Order: sequence, then structure tokens, then C-alpha cells
Amino acid sequence: MWVDDENIIYKSVVSPLDKQPTKPLAPTGPVIQESTGKMAASRTYQDLIKTPYDEALFEFYATTQLKKINTSGAQATGLGAPAIYGSWNLSPNKQYLLVRTINKPFSYLFPWSGFPHTMKVIDASTGSDIKMLAQNPSSEGQ
Repeated sequence: MWVDDENIIYKSVVSPLDKQPTKPLAPTGPVIQESTGKMAASRTYQDLIKTPYDEALFEFYATTQLKKINTSGAQATGLGAPAIYGSWNLSPNKQYLLVRTINKPFSYLFPWSGFPHTMKVIDASTGSDIKMLAQNPSSEGQ
């Protein structure tokens, strides 16, 4: 995202991609789903997280770092902590970022858009937290 004529904010990978989690030889335990006995309409989705290994892979590949770089060739600077960033938007005065970060526990019933998430405002120059706006729960049970 262009901040102005000289600065760009972007997401960058954090981990070396050759260090991905290794798949366990045997399952770590059974996959258990509970029903409360209530009938509710629910959609079905493809390619959801199904195992703890899937969770580890999702976290590994989705974790990024927001960075700001000057197009003159200066070194990129990190903004905030590495996280799973769902979205970020620049304020009209270009001083702040509204960021949405995805949190654990990850749902086995919904895609990433239904995972718990945090909305906060950070400083667009330093990445320091300005204000926590909301901590939204998972879409499960809604």
C-alpha cells in the first residue's frame, strides 16, 4: 500500500520458509466434535483446518510482519509485532493504521474469516499500539 510518493507499507514473511512444521507420523489424538443438541443451520466449507498439524501450517504460512520502506532504497522497518494480519487500512492523515489480526484458537468449522480477531490502531511510523478497539470471538455458535 502506498503511503505517499516515497513510502510503501507491505506484508513480509517472517519465518524462513524451509523451516515449516513437520507432519507427525501418527495423530496426536482423536478429533472430537461436540454437539449441544440444538438444531442450527450451518454452511459447509471446503479445506478447513482439520488437525493440529493443519493449525501449525496455517500459523506458519499466514504469520507476517508489516513493514514500511522508502523507495529511495532505505532499509525496511518493521511495524508492530509479527502476527496473522487479516487486513490493514491507512488513516486519511496517514499517521495511523487500523489493523485486524487473527487470533487463536482457530476454528475447525469456519474459514479464517470466522476466526477470533483483534482490531486495533497502530502508529504508521513506529508500529506502536495506540488503541485496542475490539477483541471479537470466533463465529462458532453465532
